[in-house]
Amino acid sequence: MRLSDTNRYYLPGTTALHLATVIDGVREYICFHLNEKIYIEEITGGRGPDFIEDDTLATELHNFLTYHKVLDANKPLIPDDQWYKKNNKD
Repeated sequence: MRLSDTNRYYLPGTTALHLATVIDGVREYICFHLNEKIYIEEITGGRGPDFIEDDTLATELHNFLTYHKVLDANKPLIPDDQWYKKNNKD
């Protein structure tokens, strides 16, 4: 696994805040914040993100993102609050 993108920005046409994109071989995953929750989903061609059915893979991705400080180990469901408050359009 490797981090492809850790820039924070709102995903086009949504209020979802992009936290990271992870590449694992030919598969690609996105981590984003939406409605006070963190989502880690697989990017699929043209259909949008898909729920990750494999609990082991989901845990590995969560641990990988925590290790690389994309997610905070002490509060894994909250992104960088300072960035969010500064850039929240509401």
